Amino acid sequence: AGLVARWGGHPEARDPVEAKPHAVRPALQRDLTRDIIVTVGGTEASGESVVPGVVDTLGDRLVHGVAMAPGRATTLGVIEETPVLSIPGTVVGSLVAATQLARPGGRGNTLADTDVEARLDGKLASAPGERTFARVALSEDEVTATPIATGAATRWSTVASADGWVVVPEASEGYDAGETVTVERWELGDRKQFRTLTPPDELRDTIAGLDIDPGTETIPLSEARGRVLGERLDAPLDVPGFDRAS
Repeated sequence: AGLVARWGGHPEARDPVEAKPHAVRPALQRDLTRDIIVTVGGTEASGESVVPGVVDTLGDRLVHGVAMAPGRATTLGVIEETPVLSIPGTVVGSLVAATQLARPGGRGNTLADTDVEARLDGKLASAPGERTFARVALSEDEVTATPIATGAATRWSTVASADGWVVVPEASEGYDAGETVTVERWELGDRKQFRTLTPPDELRDTIAGLDIDPGTETIPLSEARGRVLGERLDAPLDVPGFDRAS
């Protein structure tokens, strides 16, 4: 939703629902007045075809997968004239599918509007037959690009340590070290902050030094859902009220 808003759309995020047909069906039907419905997860990428299966029962599935990696489990259907784009729930697969297919008006392919030409310092392999989005890290002077991953769609670390991706065409088997490639840069904040990690002991000391006192209040039990007990609570009688034997 944040990416769509950045691109000029007006998304309305919904709470997650269980990846079961009985939960997905009303969730889709509720938003059929929207311009488009975008779902995340519940596709073949997670070993299930829950969302596409529900789309099949309520409407028509037009696309059964896309020749791109990551993100090949993306599907497209129509329910009562409303497009339903189902993208994988994997970390990188969802990012690729969103930038390629969910950007309003299909304007461009990148998260940022700035590309950079860089020389590869390692081989970037790709399987022919599908468009590959290979994550790369740029040197400080943005002259050299280091391949991070072409697969590993479930690993957020391959996004946090990268500055963008190189798009490898369907007919190509990749690029050799030394070749100049176009890096489509990301606009996800400062990912380099993740490359300097804080030791656990230092983090614990920082937390211990915080002045945190949320305070307590007395409320009726009927209003206590979602709250945390401020002090220990003991039952005045045994629960259950009979002896149990294991």
